[in-house]
Amino acid sequence: MKEPELKAILAKRVFDLGVEVVNRTMAVQLLKAGDRVAGAIGMNVRSGEIIVCKAKAVILSSGGTARFGLPNNGYLYGVYDFPGNTGDGYCLAYRAGAELSGFEYTLIYYIIKDINAPLLYITLTRGANLLNAFDEHREKDHPSIKSMLQEHHEGRGPMRIIMSHLPEEKIKEIEDILFTTERPVQERFFRGRHVDFRSGEIELWPTECFLCGGHGLTGVRVNEMAETTVPGLYAAGDTSLVARGHLSGAFVFGEIAAESASEFAAGIESAELETDQISEFIEFQQSRFNQHANPVAIEEFEYKVRRIINDYIVPPKNDYKLNHALRWMDRFRIELDEQVRVKDIHDLFKYYEIQNIIQCATMSALASKERKESRWGLWHYRTDYPQSNDRDWLKHIVLTQGEAPEDVVVSHREIQRLGDAKTP
Repeated sequence: MKEPELKAILAKRVFDLGVEVVNRTMAVQLLKAGDRVAGAIGMNVRSGEIIVCKAKAVILSSGGTARFGLPNNGYLYGVYDFPGNTGDGYCLAYRAGAELSGFEYTLIYYIIKDINAPLLYITLTRGANLLNAFDEHREKDHPSIKSMLQEHHEGRGPMRIIMSHLPEEKIKEIEDILFTTERPVQERFFRGRHVDFRSGEIELWPTECFLCGGHGLTGVRVNEMAETTVPGLYAAGDTSLVARGHLSGAFVFGEIAAESASEFAAGIESAELETDQISEFIEFQQSRFNQHANPVAIEEFEYKVRRIINDYIVPPKNDYKLNHALRWMDRFRIELDEQVRVKDIHDLFKYYEIQNIIQCATMSALASKERKESRWGLWHYRTDYPQSNDRDWLKHIVLTQGEAPEDVVVSHREIQRLGDAKTP
């Protein structure tokens, strides 16, 4: 994309339509009226103000779980996708009763070392060279993430992007895209590393592990109308399981979700809010401040949770590692309430984020343990089941909530082909 004013253009369109925008607000809980969704509760991450939105329909489009595994550099926010995405949409849908799937698809990309930012196809499509550690060219194969990771893990990495042979106008074109719409922080990053595209090289490295519907196969199950299994609840973008839909999939299903939700809302009456849900939320939120004297800083706790995800959920996987992951996540749930310090609003919203990360890690470990085969290359590679098994596992592993969030119910669904019935 090359459109530095994209956010301003979208914002103007939203305001022109009369949409009320609520900024710096984290959606924390969906409201239910019987079996249907009736709105959402949000919390301002600066002031702590609670916002209750009553709605006939809700669309979840809050991204995947970008902040999941820990990057090699140890920086909590140095992840490939937006670091504010901690599986909020997945967990909101899950706790509201929706079906999720694809959590065994644990994504790892191969991209710029220490910043994990997009670069590859912006540069290769404009003539850049891709070399391994032995100066062997690899760009002619139009390399996949899988092939580059394999090259790296087999000792022929790290891979590098070289642009010194390109004419100045082509390099300026690449810089114009990378340093504007795509990821403006890259300009400062490369300047700080003394990397000039005209003379230097850009080193590539495996990213952290993350969960995503757009780049991967993880998300809230929807049908072709973007409907989830909960009436009045829709999902789009990286939150929905529109496998490898990328940007075009987000655009298309965003529009479909808007049309479907509008049609649904036009055909029903507003539900009466069950205020007990709001009272219980407020009571729980206030109780977190009783943790103000606990010994463990919330940032240190997040670091440990995500380091353990790296140890036991990141592929290659096996039963031993996945069982340990589940035991750790059970322990972390307890420690989050008994050991972690919540001293202010900032800590409180991070509490919810870490709660989401733990929930997503539990679901990922359970789904990975259930799928007793290897599939999708490195992304679900089990050393105890190294081969794919279409006979037994050419199907979806579906997760739903049981009696409590930690009680994950695992089931299977047959693969739906295009043109099948409109049931998720």
